[in-house]
Amino acid sequence: MEFTVTNTSKEMSSFSDYPPSPDFPTYLPHKMMLKYLTDYAEHFGVTERIRFNHAVHKIEKLPNARWKVVVKDLDRSAGSFREEEFDAIMVCIGHHSIPKMPEFRDRNLFKGRIIHAKHYKNSDGYRGKAVLVVGFGNSAADVACSLVGLADQVHASIRRGTWMLPSHISGIPVDFCFFRRFAQALPKRIGDFLFHKQLQDAFNHDLVGFTPEHSPASQQGTVNDLLPRALLAKQILLQPPINRFTENGVIFQGSEYEVNIDEVVVATGYRPDIPFIESRIYGKQNEAGDVERLLLYKGMYSLTEDTIAFLGMVEAAGNLGQMFEMQARHAMAVFNKEIDLVSSKVIRRRAVMQDIESIKSKFISDSDRHSAMVNKMEYMDMLAEDIKAKPDWCTMMWTDPYLFYRCIFGPLLPYQYRLVGPYSWPGARNAILSAPENQFKGLRPIRPLPKTIASPSLSPQTILLIIFLLGLTILVRIF
Repeated sequence: MEFTVTNTSKEMSSFSDYPPSPDFPTYLPHKMMLKYLTDYAEHFGVTERIRFNHAVHKIEKLPNARWKVVVKDLDRSAGSFREEEFDAIMVCIGHHSIPKMPEFRDRNLFKGRIIHAKHYKNSDGYRGKAVLVVGFGNSAADVACSLVGLADQVHASIRRGTWMLPSHISGIPVDFCFFRRFAQALPKRIGDFLFHKQLQDAFNHDLVGFTPEHSPASQQGTVNDLLPRALLAKQILLQPPINRFTENGVIFQGSEYEVNIDEVVVATGYRPDIPFIESRIYGKQNEAGDVERLLLYKGMYSLTEDTIAFLGMVEAAGNLGQMFEMQARHAMAVFNKEIDLVSSKVIRRRAVMQDIESIKSKFISDSDRHSAMVNKMEYMDMLAEDIKAKPDWCTMMWTDPYLFYRCIFGPLLPYQYRLVGPYSWPGARNAILSAPENQFKGLRPIRPLPKTIASPSLSPQTILLIIFLLGLTILVRIF
């Protein structure tokens, strides 16, 4: 979408060895995010290795244990295919590529337009119309808010309540506040209580009648600062799930009345299918032939093949790029024989089944997105430990107590995974210590403004620190 801005802060969205420019704002508009990725690729010499305008048509395993990749050159005439062989493959398209369009009763009767949010770029063509947005995740909220003040009325059809997260708390990015090692070491009840209270203080979900029954930690929240005001002003009307379509609108569940709708934007997520490779290699199919559930060891490896890895197929709260980078590091360690995977397919399958049961117990897993959920810190620590990139906190506590404090009590920055091990980065320590300053430096005006006296306040992290210090025994959980 043309108006997209990252919903995770820049320091929490960076690669582990390439901090973002201090001149960048705290949250990056999509053009700045693209610039960061482009700069990274050029800095490390990746750009010249990328074949642009090439589409992968098919990948299959050969009898000689290598992989055949059939590629189409989009710059040439139709039928311009080329075959190449490789020893190992990383599939990095992620699970946000193929839109999932649910079946709606009597959809064929509807005279208006129905599109998926993937194809929504801006609000052009929606002025003065009644628009229905189906879903209430981050994309749905962005679409709905972009239509406020332009569309005649915006409706949002939701299945259940959703926790709304502000982008910041007392000016501090929400991920900078909550993604901390010591915060995740708190007992679940205490952590849930504090998180619940913070979100309710930011916006009373009861006012609009969609307070979730589940805890904030069991589902992806929706990050949007414009949404609360739009709900309070009834510029966005919350509606139940769709019962059926009519010629000129929809009838929602629990109602017999038609609501006039001109346009529909469906933001119901994506299917985890990979069209150019056999689904048996990475998942389980349903009766329709679509992938019903991913079956990936450690969230990235096939149960049957050792030389192919699937990156970007897991989901978590917070920025996902850090996890995908860690997956890439792990895959390279496996392909280079630096670490070994469990060879037994039975053990791999058992581990995957245990992961699925764990997901069901921790998260709402009735959607493709939540069925692939992991705890970000636990997952990255697990992969980092395999490749020997996880710091020894006991040793650090004595050798570098200040860095220990910043790593445990400060935000979970990606640079922590470059402090030790193969491919460690000498600048990692300084990147951790300077992150709070760099996070906000780009916001300062070029010319000094008249100074004001800031009112004293107790920050969320200070409150959590006080609670944590009262229960020092929790430190045992960290080790």
